[in-house]
Amino acid sequence: MTMETLYEYYTEGANFQSTIPKGGLAQTFTPKVRHKITHVKLQLSRVGTPGKLVISIQGTKKKLPDNVDLAVAVVDGNTIKPMQGTRYTHVNLEDWYWIEIPDGPILEADTGYAIVAKSPYKREDNYINWVNRDGNPQYPGGGLCYYDGKSWHGMYGLQDLMFEEWGEDVAPLPEDQVLPPAPEEEEEHPPPPPSEEEKQQQTAINIGVAVAAAIIVVVVAILVLRRGK
Repeated sequence: MTMETLYEYYTEGANFQSTIPKGGLAQTFTPKVRHKITHVKLQLSRVGTPGKLVISIQGTKKKLPDNVDLAVAVVDGNTIKPMQGTRYTHVNLEDWYWIEIPDGPILEADTGYAIVAKSPYKREDNYINWVNRDGNPQYPGGGLCYYDGKSWHGMYGLQDLMFEEWGEDVAPLPEDQVLPPAPEEEEEHPPPPPSEEEKQQQTAINIGVAVAAAIIVVVVAILVLRRGK
């Protein structure tokens, strides 16, 4: 039997419980060692009867989940213990749950991945919480991400979810097959609005172009009239 190893984790300083939405709540992480993921361990609670909980492993793009499932696990969210405290108090009373990742992929070292949780609850009084650290988290390899119905947003440096990522050792790649990780793509930002000076310069250019066009029209008209004579 292959021994499992704890690789990436964040388990300290819990002070809040975030509801897992239908769109998704995720914790990104960066393995230091190449390995095969087999389980994740998450600190969870429930309210009401939320039904199934879907956990997937995804890659990342621009430090956010890329919406491409590498592996998926579906568990019964109704078997999670009811919330013991509140969102803000006694959050460490909530239990940790092992979730097996079927056909877990090999995760490459120094590459970003995400543990994505989705709970398609239908009523406001039926939901699952994932315990997290709100404010000054200490996990350096990722952070909490949430999906707002249109796109993912990251809370790096602000919040981390409680997680453990377990797996099995695999042979390292031969040195001649190891490629350096691609640099993280910078988020695109719209260009800044023009300054007043730039606006004035553009206005002057526009006036100049309009005047030149008007002169050309007048000259052409005079030439046409002369030819008519």
